[in-house]
Amino acid sequence: MRVRGTGFGGLRGFGGLRGTLAIAYAVLWCGGVVSYAVRGGTPQGAEWAPPLTLALALAIAALHAPPGTGPWLAAAGAVGLGAEIAGVHTGVPFGRYTYTPALGPMLLGVPLAIGAAWVVLAACALSMAAAWTPDRRGCALLAAAWMVAMDLVLDPLASGPLGLWSWDSPGRYHGVPLSNFAGWFAVSLVIFLAAPAAPSRAALRSLGASLAVFFGVVAAAAGQLAPALVAAALAGASIATEVRARKRHGA
Repeated sequence: MRVRGTGFGGLRGFGGLRGTLAIAYAVLWCGGVVSYAVRGGTPQGAEWAPPLTLALALAIAALHAPPGTGPWLAAAGAVGLGAEIAGVHTGVPFGRYTYTPALGPMLLGVPLAIGAAWVVLAACALSMAAAWTPDRRGCALLAAAWMVAMDLVLDPLASGPLGLWSWDSPGRYHGVPLSNFAGWFAVSLVIFLAAPAAPSRAALRSLGASLAVFFGVVAAAAGQLAPALVAAALAGASIATEVRARKRHGA
């Protein structure tokens, strides 16, 4: 049986691997939203939930990646991880900071999970940007801007209430130095300028929107108004992107 509109980017076939991953991710996503909105964090004994959610997001990104983008996504993860290692040890390109053990096994001071996060974000950003323009340079600029906007939401949380890393010299934006965002744009632009031409994917757009909403809820629960507003803007942009994509395809 073929099913349209499962609620996650038009996935078809609940019995398939993609549908199963989407349902598992949605369950953990809802649990995380409730945990942070009501309890203010992950309940004791459920520390496994955030890394599992990231693993599911990575699997969804990999399974829905357009043909031919797999090697590029792997390279994006490697470049992102390499840039993080450079940042930890030299302060370039983001500024100097230190990871806590919260994210698990590390390579040269950087959690391996960070490489996975770069893959997920890169896949979502490329799909969001490709829905707006077929021009590769324009797409790279839009995708890099989306990455920076996401980091405007993520970094204050990660270096603040989530306790994932700490800045050696805190900056003005919720303790995050502005050099971090310049570095994010530069590294992201390099990644996306090397991206192959690829069609937008509804599931990846939905995944990106879910991340913006989730961390927006966490930011609001933590009292971080600016990151919450940026997340709301990203959610609005996601809705506009979805409307545009559906109109273009006559859905």
